[in-house]
Amino acid sequence: MKRVIFFPNGGTAVVDENGQQLPNLQRSWLKLFADFLDDHDEDPTEFEFTLPDGTHAKAIETASGYNWKYGL
Repeated sequence: MKRVIFFPNGGTAVVDENGQQLPNLQRSWLKLFADFLDDHDEDPTEFEFTLPDGTHAKAIETASGYNWKYGL
């Protein structure tokens, strides 16, 4: 079975049945949610994100999209 692995820093790993990574499917789940907020006319930089390990992150807008500041 293929797997999606969510990491506490917002990253993901997607692997096939043989454990080989599928890079074209690996996208930060923080980025996915930032895009979701954008789609609903909300500015992701105005939100604090609580990560699974209890730390916090904030979206920072860059020329190529969003990046993250951790450990707030």
